[in-house]
Amino acid sequence: MENEKFLLTLCENIRILRQRKGLSLEEMADQLGIGIDMLLLLESGILPEELEVDTLVRASRVFGIAINELFFPCS
Repeated sequence: MENEKFLLTLCENIRILRQRKGLSLEEMADQLGIGIDMLLLLESGILPEELEVDTLVRASRVFGIAINELFFPCS
């Protein structure tokens, strides 16, 4: 149950932080090295099985935050 909460927060944060940065879905997918379809799944709260840790590391770099911050609600 707790893991589910962290995963949903991760998905929501990626959407929120992408929007705050003013990045389109296409721009964000390019920066993460994934397809738009995977990004859409992720932002809608579905964690794709193909998602790699490297993608989350790239996301944290794009947003200028530590990777663990992706798992806690944005302030």
